[in-house]
Amino acid sequence: MARSSTVPENSHHVRSISLPSRSHPNVGTIEEELIKLGNWSATTSSSSLKAEMICNGLFSLAELYNCVDDLLCLPLTQQELVHQEHEKVVNDFLDESVRLMDICSSTSDILSSMKEHVQNLQSTLRRRHGDLPLQKEVQAYLSFRKKMKKNASKIITSLTRKNINSAPSPLMLREVQNITTSIFQSLIVFVSAPKTKHTRWSLVTKMMQKGQVACEGQGINEMQTVDAELNAFCHNKYDVGTAQQAQKALKTLEVSIEELENGLECMFRHLIQTRVSILNILTH
Repeated sequence: MARSSTVPENSHHVRSISLPSRSHPNVGTIEEELIKLGNWSATTSSSSLKAEMICNGLFSLAELYNCVDDLLCLPLTQQELVHQEHEKVVNDFLDESVRLMDICSSTSDILSSMKEHVQNLQSTLRRRHGDLPLQKEVQAYLSFRKKMKKNASKIITSLTRKNINSAPSPLMLREVQNITTSIFQSLIVFVSAPKTKHTRWSLVTKMMQKGQVACEGQGINEMQTVDAELNAFCHNKYDVGTAQQAQKALKTLEVSIEELENGLECMFRHLIQTRVSILNILTH
């Protein structure tokens, strides 16, 4: 199967395979999904990527794994996959799948803790009885964010440290895991909410002067928006307008986290299913 000449140069390099047939629709679909996800990865800026875009990436990734699983069900694929020449590639895939599942689980735990802090802040804002409880909740959130960034940094290091060989592989297994790693990296960068080109105080100033819309116009994501809102809140006296902006940003972030949790849960199931399918092929 020849690769389309219209594929952008910066897309992930996808090589054709002969399993189980050059004309088999599943093979073509896998290549198409890899190219689409490669383009997604190449054209998005992780530092300001919104949750909706990451969710789209995760669910597109799930579709890719669906195609791989369908291909694994074919007898010809199963026969070819057990050949000794593919042993190292398959074993590497199985080992890497465990690591990706661990990262998926760790990220889910971070998101769950984040959602709990966000919900606590929303509750305190709604029933506010004086400034002290609110300040404590805000400080607790910001303290958690610092710890969370350290954990996210470790996960990113783990993802970038692994150098997966890009040589041709059966069922494009390496290519599938490469793009999986890339999308997981985008998610972790979102969670860690790196600093934008603006300083924290410039963001806070814009928030105070023009409201949340001005902040969003700078191309920052939901996590960064909440950070800016709460920093503004910490350094100014309580007022209804500021509280409403903070509540709106927190609610948006809560919804985004839930969507990301759903995407990760879906991916975790696919990682398990694909691993089990390959193990079953090897042991029968």
